[in-house]
Amino acid sequence: MEKGQLEEFRCSSIEVACSSNRTQVPALNMKLWHASRLMLSSGDVMEGATLVAIRPVDRVIKADGGMEAAKNLIKRKAYLLEMNPF
Repeated sequence: MEKGQLEEFRCSSIEVACSSNRTQVPALNMKLWHASRLMLSSGDVMEGATLVAIRPVDRVIKADGGMEAAKNLIKRKAYLLEMNPF
C-alpha cells in the first residue's frame, strides 16, 4: 500500500470497510502435522507426509476413522495457527 492508501484506511470507519465488496472470512483454526518419513502397516513408506486441518473457530469437528496415514500423523505433535479477520 502507498502512503495515501494507508491514510485512507486509517480514516475510514469500519462500516465503510464492511460495506465494500470484500468477502468476510471467519476466524479459523489450522492444525498441521508433518512426518519426514511415515511407515504404514502395509510396509509402505510415505516421505514428507503432511496433514492440514482448517476449520472455523466456532465449530468442533469429531474425528471418525479415516486413512491409516492420517491416524498416524494425528498421534504426532501438531502445529497450531489461529487466523482472525480484521
